[in-house]
Amino acid sequence: MRGLQRRLATGLNAVIVAALVVGITATLVELASRERVRWDLSEDSSATLKPETLATLDELSARGERVRVTAFSAQARNGEAMFRDRLVRDFLATLQHASPLLETTFVEMDRDRLTAEQLGVDRYGTIVVQGAGDRVDIGEREIFRRRGSPGPGELDFLGEAAISRGIRQVLSDRTRRIYILSGHGERTLFDRGVGELQTIAGLIEEQGWTFVALDLLADRRDGVPPAVPNDASAVMVIGPSHALTQQEEAALRTYLAGGGGLGVFVEPDGVLPELVEELGLLSPDGVVLSEEFVYPFPERPIVHPVRHPVTEVLLEDRLRAEVAHAAGLETVPVDGVRAAPLLQTGRRGWVERSAERPAVFTPGEDIEGPVVVAWAVSLGGPHPLGRGGGRVVVVGDVDVLGDEVINEAPGNRTFVVNLMRWLVRSDDRMSRVGRPGGIRRLTMTPEQLTRVRWLVMGALPLVVLLVGAVVQWRRRRG
Repeated sequence: MRGLQRRLATGLNAVIVAALVVGITATLVELASRERVRWDLSEDSSATLKPETLATLDELSARGERVRVTAFSAQARNGEAMFRDRLVRDFLATLQHASPLLETTFVEMDRDRLTAEQLGVDRYGTIVVQGAGDRVDIGEREIFRRRGSPGPGELDFLGEAAISRGIRQVLSDRTRRIYILSGHGERTLFDRGVGELQTIAGLIEEQGWTFVALDLLADRRDGVPPAVPNDASAVMVIGPSHALTQQEEAALRTYLAGGGGLGVFVEPDGVLPELVEELGLLSPDGVVLSEEFVYPFPERPIVHPVRHPVTEVLLEDRLRAEVAHAAGLETVPVDGVRAAPLLQTGRRGWVERSAERPAVFTPGEDIEGPVVVAWAVSLGGPHPLGRGGGRVVVVGDVDVLGDEVINEAPGNRTFVVNLMRWLVRSDDRMSRVGRPGGIRRLTMTPEQLTRVRWLVMGALPLVVLLVGAVVQWRRRRG
């Protein structure tokens, strides 16, 4: 009788424990379905969205727009297609989790031809972004870039920047065009395999903007004075080595009077447009140095952001922007011109005006710090160019845009992109701009996966049995 009671108690206890386990599991599943939480434990943070993507999703939420992202599979030529599809699927899942206003769909092109026909897609690997009555198609070449020679090799996943750019484009009322002045020995942006400043060109495209070279003299029609195109959101003058003509200066003045945005980047002893000097900004001879510099580069003085909408994120996130071989900039008061410093050295900085090396501050000869190397200028009031409220940014450095400095300094991408956003009056989404991360994932073909499966299901159990047999044999002998 006691044995029966013991068995009943044991069985009842097992039933209660099983019921509790089932109940706890069901509760956890229900909580997980209601409150979704994800942890990114990958070494390369591949499941974490970049700051600029999060800023795009914030804009999406602010506008209350719904956006649909439809991705089509890669052509199944080899095992690499599976890897490409996996990367796209994983990113779509991350994107879907980040915003309830995004609807993402992955379509197997060979199995679902109807969806492809409805969207008019005839190329494998295409991603379609739809929203706000607009549509952007992203080709496979914009999503993946191969490193090294053709054939088997490593791939870079560019899909996050491309899709984020597509979302911004469908939300934008118009495409912003940034004109890059040419014809005076300026630096050129990288375009179709030609030019310099490749990183900044990519950053402009990631914002959903386009950049166009502008030669005011060559592009004008006969008998018509030079003029900045009506669709210009901003004009950039990057390191001119020769002076602008009076006709070009007049064209830029007219553009600013109409409320345009002008960005000017000059080197020490470089050429500053006359209209900038008319706004009260001057560049004294010499190069900016400091006892505090970015080791081991004495030509890179430590500069500090000064509070302004352009630098707000730098201050909040404690990001450092860097300049290299920069020119100092001074201002004199001009009615209707409000100039605000953006970057400046500390008191241990100065403008070195001699060629002595090693350079040291010489009172009475050098210019004592703090030295400002970047200004933001707002026009208005009584100034002749102020009726449209134009904006100007002057930076005493071109290397701040260069690939080497912009990729090494933690805050340069944020500074440069927010500077351009301020110029084109896209102030509502200043944000931190992160550095692109590389994709480091294990790539295996179906054949390799089969080998791993047999290893896990066959070889490992045999190893466990063998170890167990050895242990049992040693115990018997002992």
